[in-house]
Amino acid sequence: MQPNYRDTSEEEQRKRRNWHDAFVQVAGETAVLTGEGTAKQLQGKGYRPVTAPDGIINAAARYGLQTPASVLSNDELSGRLITEPNGSAQAAVDFIWKVLELCGLNNGKTKPPVKCFTSILDGGVMLNGYYRDGTVFINCDLAPAGPADVGQLPDRLLHVALEEIAHYVTGATDNSRDFQNYLLDVAVKLSRANGKGGD
Repeated sequence: MQPNYRDTSEEEQRKRRNWHDAFVQVAGETAVLTGEGTAKQLQGKGYRPVTAPDGIINAAARYGLQTPASVLSNDELSGRLITEPNGSAQAAVDFIWKVLELCGLNNGKTKPPVKCFTSILDGGVMLNGYYRDGTVFINCDLAPAGPADVGQLPDRLLHVALEEIAHYVTGATDNSRDFQNYLLDVAVKLSRANGKGGD
């Protein structure tokens, strides 16, 4: 007779509950099965890290045990710390938004909120900014602290602000045709506005 490999959802829930209850009895309510990399971070958030190899952590996650992915945000898992925007990050988003409104390219949307973040290098690459859930995020390393004079904002900061706002306005991803078309529309409108569109 062939074994039945299909578990009913009720059976699966029972297994998950049993695994969870057993783990809590052994390690406690605040225990999280983790690797070495996130142990200190979990401790700082009030959890009790229980270190284990990746294979065990992956299996535990399938059975409903607490792992870093179930208790930390995507930003925390990526080593990013989110903060309120400093003056230059806010000024960059304000400036870019005003330009897009003047060009009629805000697509009927309101200006997105901005946050700053710090992050560790990922494979030697620094994340400059990103857009998520209606908010523009800008790396603190690009946004100098102190008073924000638009004329003194670094070009790189304005570049990142424009890119992330373009994602917000279009809903398009990097390298998509919609994203490219939008940025080309911005360039054309600005050229015409500056009288550099040719004779």
